[in-house]
Amino acid sequence: VMMTRLNVEDLKQAASRLTMPVDSAEALPILASLSDVVVNAKALKVSKIGVVVAKLKKHTDKEVSHTAKELVGKWKRMIASQRAASKVAKAKQAKAEPTSPLKQKQQQQQQQQ
Repeated sequence: VMMTRLNVEDLKQAASRLTMPVDSAEALPILASLSDVVVNAKALKVSKIGVVVAKLKKHTDKEVSHTAKELVGKWKRMIASQRAASKVAKAKQAKAEPTSPLKQKQQQQQQQQ
């Protein structure tokens, strides 16, 4: 499966196209294209696409509601995986770095710059 990255503006455009009322013929291709998109929490929040797709879980067309439910679930798993990977990377970085007082002082100076 080829995963693509869309910028926030693309996600905002998709969100505006999916805003209710939207019929099945219009919603399904958009949802299908979004299923191949790699998202992060910031992009979902800024674009509001997550909120829009979540509302489609209540759509009267069962195929639209089912597809929206699957997409929201997929995005939740994707975000959870990204957060877990980030925690692991931070833990590995913390273990790899010496924590001498001199090193800590250097890190603080770098953060202040």
